[in-house]
Amino acid sequence: MPGFLTWLRSTLRGEVSAAELNARRGAGTAAYSLFDEAASAKGDDRGTRLFRACAWNAFALQTIAETLIDVDAAEDPATAGYVPQSTLRFARECVDRVPDWIRLARIAQSDPDAGIRGLPARLPTWRTDEPTRRSELHALRTAYESLEARVDGDLRAVSAEPHLLAQLRRIRAE
Repeated sequence: MPGFLTWLRSTLRGEVSAAELNARRGAGTAAYSLFDEAASAKGDDRGTRLFRACAWNAFALQTIAETLIDVDAAEDPATAGYVPQSTLRFARECVDRVPDWIRLARIAQSDPDAGIRGLPARLPTWRTDEPTRRSELHALRTAYESLEARVDGDLRAVSAEPHLLAQLRRIRAE
């Protein structure tokens, strides 16, 4: 009966099942190990920098998608497994881009002269065909804070180059 009650509550709230996304997001967990590999990669040549950028994009998109789904479930356990349609669309678009960035990271790693298009990566558009919920804003903020901690650590690592650090801080602020 709990499954039926969860479904009923979520239906009344206009939420949809995240089961399809949960099954697909598992494939993107490779983004986490790729990010760790890129963070420990030695060198500052073009290929290594592209590898790191592509790995970061895969990691960031995967982190955002998972945070959206997980925070929603934690904030409203009565409808766990169901999310607002806008959350599902945005998270799905993030998860769908992760394999492409993993592939591009591997290409950049093996071919430093590879032409990697799409940098800097952009987030999918948040569709506003329904009101944005407080839980969605909280989930996006949580994802941002999680990623921001990684960015701060990386910025400290390049602090020896003041010009580059100033440029990166400006990009981060944008």
